[in-house]
Amino acid sequence: MLDSFAEPDPGGVGARGSLADHAVQAWLVEPAPECLILATGGYGRGELAPRSDLDLLVVYPDGQDLSAIEDGVRLLWDAGFRVSQIVRPVGAVGDALTRDLHAATALLEARRLSGPGPAWEALLETTRRFLADHRERFLAAKFEEAEERHRAQGGAVCLVNPDLKLGRGGLRDVQLLELAARLHDPTPPAPAQLLPPVDLTLLDLDDAERLAVVSARRRLLVVRSALQRAAKSDRLEVGVQHALAAELGVQERADRLPVEVFMEDLYRALRAVDRALTRVRLSLDPGRTRAFVRARPLQDGVAVLGDELVLERPHETCAPETAAALFRLALETRRRVSLRTRDAVRRALKEWVPSAPQPLRLRALMAPAKGVATTLRDMHDAGYLGVLLPEFGALECLAQADPYHSYTVDEHTLAVLEFLEEPHPTEREELLRERLLIDVGDRDLLRLGVLLHDAGKVAGSIGHTERGLALVPGVARRLELSARHHAHVRFLVREHLTLSRLAEKRDVDSPETLATLLDVVSHDRQRLDHLYLLTCADIRGVSPQAMTRWKDYLLTRLYERAVAALEGQPDGGFLRPEDPSAWQSWLAERLPPEQHGALAAHLAAVDDDYLGSVDPDEIELHVEQAAALEAGAPAAVHASLDAHCERIWVAARDRPRLFADLCGGLSAQGYQILGVSTAYRGDGIVFDRFAVEPPPGAPQARWPRLEEGLRRAVFEGAPALPRRAPAASQAPPPAVRIRISNQISPHHTVVDVTAPDRPGLLYDLAAALAAGGCDMRLAKVFTKGNRAVDVFYVVDEAGNQLAPAACEALAARLKEVGRLPDGP
Repeated sequence: MLDSFAEPDPGGVGARGSLADHAVQAWLVEPAPECLILATGGYGRGELAPRSDLDLLVVYPDGQDLSAIEDGVRLLWDAGFRVSQIVRPVGAVGDALTRDLHAATALLEARRLSGPGPAWEALLETTRRFLADHRERFLAAKFEEAEERHRAQGGAVCLVNPDLKLGRGGLRDVQLLELAARLHDPTPPAPAQLLPPVDLTLLDLDDAERLAVVSARRRLLVVRSALQRAAKSDRLEVGVQHALAAELGVQERADRLPVEVFMEDLYRALRAVDRALTRVRLSLDPGRTRAFVRARPLQDGVAVLGDELVLERPHETCAPETAAALFRLALETRRRVSLRTRDAVRRALKEWVPSAPQPLRLRALMAPAKGVATTLRDMHDAGYLGVLLPEFGALECLAQADPYHSYTVDEHTLAVLEFLEEPHPTEREELLRERLLIDVGDRDLLRLGVLLHDAGKVAGSIGHTERGLALVPGVARRLELSARHHAHVRFLVREHLTLSRLAEKRDVDSPETLATLLDVVSHDRQRLDHLYLLTCADIRGVSPQAMTRWKDYLLTRLYERAVAALEGQPDGGFLRPEDPSAWQSWLAERLPPEQHGALAAHLAAVDDDYLGSVDPDEIELHVEQAAALEAGAPAAVHASLDAHCERIWVAARDRPRLFADLCGGLSAQGYQILGVSTAYRGDGIVFDRFAVEPPPGAPQARWPRLEEGLRRAVFEGAPALPRRAPAASQAPPPAVRIRISNQISPHHTVVDVTAPDRPGLLYDLAAALAAGGCDMRLAKVFTKGNRAVDVFYVVDEAGNQLAPAACEALAARLKEVGRLPDGP
């Protein structure tokens, strides 16, 4: 197969431009020989993408009849070209150069298609005068425009959906590099152009950097052309990435999926362009950063310039010892290392011999409570962190074929370090973590665990924990970790997903889940603290939406239960009564005398599991709901707002499919179910507690409709929900995976379902469980990108765990339900 990235005409942009030239020649040039016609934009640069406009500038003499131009433009549209033309008199061209940055850029990059010689010569002279007077100001404005564009596009290179044209490191930045080179070239203009040909050797880039920019331009043109054919867009959405990788013939590499290889190479191209543009901007404007502030020497070749650190002798190559002092002082003084200085360190790395000493004590750098994440990010940007910790350096620009992740692996890890420090905590859980990070010991080991927790993804996400563990011994030897510290880092890498999985898939209030967590941390408080801090920061570093208030509540609830157990405190903050009579004595003080009989009847009808899991307030609510049912109500509904979610309690007399119908009733009103727990009374009353993400609207306006809808669902069944596939723009769906176990809980069968997320999925799964003779006890519902992760604790109709044959039949039924309507 021909390598798409090695074609002589990347993306077919040249051939497309030649075809346009023939059409313009026939329909515009020949009918209007008096006009000067210029190709601008991508057409003028010879980079005409499939969906790009045919940008034209028509300069006409005063009094010229323009009907031939209008007829020619109509013919071009009729032929399928998207034409964007600007028509100006000769005298207006010079004014546009000085008044309009975009117009000036388009004109300077223009290519002459036709026109009378005098008009062209006049335009050349106008351009020469403009550049003589405004060259530096114009280029500075272009750099400022680029910074604003980068901010508008997200400010980073490694975004999950990069814009190949306007994003950081995209084609606009390549064009700015080429424009900077042409503006500083003293040679005469190229034929039919206003500026000299592109010569990147005129820029402050070494040979490798220039080759990287040339290669990046080629790759971006190829991918953008393919993207515009596939999606009519310049933004590379996740749903298109797999198809483009296949179309362009990208193969697996080092056990990494083709789409991961494709995106990694693309990110490296974008980063090469971005770093080259940064270097050129700094070299062309050396006094840009605080020219009026004088650098003040600090120590060891490091100086302070304003609120940044710089090299005291910037014209000398940065030595390893100076780099070490630079980042150590950056942390101690809470200052950033300037962009120019980070660039100087990166350039100096190429001149260091492999055995150059690295005196920076990485562990000491990672020990403070605050400020570490910023310094480590500066070190990574300078390439220095990868020298000290090659296991992390190998993650640069490493893409993940998972729509749940919004960043490359290195950017995700840096984001985890930043969320670990939580600069402005507001919620209770965030304040808890801030205090914990300040008080906890061995913060350097915690951060080392963060840097290594995803290091195994260099060979793909599957099995990355095991591969990461294999890297820890080498790091431990280099950093001279003790046996205990080595074991602690291994623990963090090995278990970095465990707490999240327990919160997502287990009942955080059950004794079994608590015992599992305590066993995982070996009943060690520091291990527990570090795992909690790492887990919460890891989830937040996945994407802006990953850490919901509900998930944070579950993680913190389980962590605080474990802390209470290690400290010998009562679970849940109060000393739980041991039997119904003790509950009766305790709760009787909270209820009026007329409800004491109903309380006694309720406590006599529930089992020990119920009394071991509910709170006192919930028991009081259940007593009231049971009384409403005994008075003839078909269902009793109560809703309330919590800090982390909205809760809905429904009491009804049990029947087949009740849980499924309640799920359908909530989904029909726009509620997203986060979790469900169920309690039973011996007389057939069932109490369901839903944690939900509500639809928009004030609670007081929603709740009456909610109550009526749930009562109707209990009495009539849920309204029909269409079985719809997810939006077509999503990434390829994950495989349906069903795991059923009788080992996780002593009293329940645990059904773990992973399936492509879609509207109505939970209702369909609940209906399938009911059809399989299952009674629901607990449900945990999470969404990760395009993947639904639902866990159900069920029993059979006799209240026992499912038999093996029933488990097998249920797995087949759920697998069929989990498939997309049009899926395999």
